[in-house]
Amino acid sequence: MEKIRSLYEKHGDILRYLIIGGITTAINIISFWILSTPLALHYNIANILAQALAISFAFFGNKWFVFKSQTEGAKALLMEAGRFALSRLATLLFSIVFMHIVVGRLLVDANLANLFNQGFMIVLNYVLGRLVVFRR
Repeated sequence: MEKIRSLYEKHGDILRYLIIGGITTAINIISFWILSTPLALHYNIANILAQALAISFAFFGNKWFVFKSQTEGAKALLMEAGRFALSRLATLLFSIVFMHIVVGRLLVDANLANLFNQGFMIVLNYVLGRLVVFRR
């Protein structure tokens, strides 16, 4: 039991990130499917809207649950939110390029491509969250 506690204390943020990341990914995948399939939006539009929904949830989940970030005052909160938005904009641009190449050029099914896309996004977003946005 002590080993488990020690591992959680050392790597708990990764476990919490996987939980929030899983929920964020589910929000993205479900909203992408709804937007691209029943609503028949172009995959790029569906991707951008699905990312926006997922990013909104992810900021608060990562801030409060994963990295347990404490900010004092509106300025500090806005700075943190700005770093988060910029980091997610960077990964959104990666996502758009990825989907364009994989769906638009390689003709892979958009929903299948989005699953792989989300895997890359999880890793990129954790690294940016840890090193840039919610740094301690």
